[in-house]
Amino acid sequence: GHIPESDVARVRTIVEAAALPTHARALSVDEVCAAMSHDKKFQHNRRRFILLREPGQAFVADDVEEDMLRECLAEFCA
Repeated sequence: GHIPESDVARVRTIVEAAALPTHARALSVDEVCAAMSHDKKFQHNRRRFILLREPGQAFVADDVEEDMLRECLAEFCA
């Protein structure tokens, strides 16, 4: 990962405190992947992601491996 687990926990706490979802249990990995292909960041048949190095320091990545994406989504959809 690009961000320390302590920052992940901090962001998750903030998201939960705002009563925002941290999981999408009603969706499958395939459904999320299909929906992502309609996102405005999907360009030239590649998914682009806005990732964090630390809170407040974002960057664009288009080199996320499919296996890594599916692994993360499996946790998100569980």
